[in-house]
Amino acid sequence: MAKSKRSNYLIDKPFQLGFIAKFLLVILATVVVTFAVIALYYYQDSLLGTNRLDQNISIKTRGQKSTSEGYKIYKYDKESIDVYEKTENGKKIYICENPYTSVNFKTGDVIENIMEGQLEPAYGPLSQETKMFYIIIFPLLWLSLAILAIISFYSLFFSHRMAGPIYRLRVSLDRMIAGDFDFKIRVRKNDFFINIVEKLEHLRLKIKNNDLVAPMPKDKLLELKNLVQSKASTEDIVKKIDDLIS
Repeated sequence: MAKSKRSNYLIDKPFQLGFIAKFLLVILATVVVTFAVIALYYYQDSLLGTNRLDQNISIKTRGQKSTSEGYKIYKYDKESIDVYEKTENGKKIYICENPYTSVNFKTGDVIENIMEGQLEPAYGPLSQETKMFYIIIFPLLWLSLAILAIISFYSLFFSHRMAGPIYRLRVSLDRMIAGDFDFKIRVRKNDFFINIVEKLEHLRLKIKNNDLVAPMPKDKLLELKNLVQSKASTEDIVKKIDDLIS
């Protein structure tokens, strides 16, 4: 079966948008229930006086080190020292923060004629104070939003694989009802309902080649089209096509 391309991913808007909405409602309900269970657990916990969500914790992060006054620290490899930048009397100066093994400077010395191009941010582990609430709730919230976004995109592509063949079946039936049988019914190899498409293509060829025992009345094709439009089960549609072929 030849491969066809579709650039429009909303072929059947009512069906696809309804399909996506149902998926999202299920996920949203799951998220709400999950947060409700977590809230209930920590509420019961607070009644016992534990208040875990309100506990202060210290976490380690990686970032540019700074002095206790908040000045950012830089590495100055030329002298094997760490320095920080400070402004005094409108003039920028650099002060030694950590001399390592240098014998030329000690902590607190002002570095004259420093080569700023050789300064590099000094990175290291940083302690950050936060509450357990932010450690638990915010990651769960962002994860839930990410899941909703992923499900939305997935539902669009997934529903497209169903809506595309249904749209093609309706168009093909309209042409057959109008008496046009000089075409081939095509879908993509990853689409759903390929078995129905193959059955309908078989029916088209039989009608075109006058291989049917009796002429095919239009009302029979209309019945088949109504089945497709009502999104009947695959078994019902295949059975109807088999009845028409036989």
